[in-house]
Amino acid sequence: MFFLTLLHVSFGLLCEDMFEQAYDLKDIIAQQIVPEHLSAQCISSYIKKGAYEEAEYLISKAGSSKVDLNSVMNLLLSYKRSIASLTSLFDVENEPQIVKPSFRWAQSLTHIYLDIKFSHRFDSAGCTHVYDKIIKVKKDHLEFSAKCIYSKQKLQFELNLPFYEVIDTRYTETNEILTGRLEIKIQKWKAPSVWPQIYSGEKPQNMSPWWDMQEQFNEQLKQHQDLNAL
Repeated sequence: MFFLTLLHVSFGLLCEDMFEQAYDLKDIIAQQIVPEHLSAQCISSYIKKGAYEEAEYLISKAGSSKVDLNSVMNLLLSYKRSIASLTSLFDVENEPQIVKPSFRWAQSLTHIYLDIKFSHRFDSAGCTHVYDKIIKVKKDHLEFSAKCIYSKQKLQFELNLPFYEVIDTRYTETNEILTGRLEIKIQKWKAPSVWPQIYSGEKPQNMSPWWDMQEQFNEQLKQHQDLNAL
């Protein structure tokens, strides 16, 4: 194989398999070999398969080859965030703190709308990502639980909400919001109807009306109540 010593470029040697051919890493470093087509994609491929020494060498040669390393930097930053998230698990208590999540609710004549925030208060910061999430919508109650790590504290959110009336479990919709909230749309069994409250029994903690959502349905609820009052 012919090497252009002045430029340290090996013509015909592909970046993707240069370390799998006749030369090992030590030989390549000693001879300062650079593959013919060095690219960010090639460097990223070595990072993804854990060949960090090889990737480090190629990055050191990328400047002379005028390779744009922005995509490589983004990949390394994503790895850094993932590693930081994993290592943070060793800094928290094993037993989670049980928290009642804050939630708000609204209703139309046919549906109940829930907005659950992964925090004990709606106006305070909370978790943006949760894991081990469980959502069970039964005909007479809702069960929700999820875990997260916030400020090096393991939290476990738990909500058990008995419904004022039975609901139709066949038509439940859920949507997790990136800002750390979970929206649930539940269909009433008896419809059209107006519930005086969402819960039966004792009032749940951290509950409030979902005013901006409720405004969309106030007129139809009023018309229904006026009609039934005749």
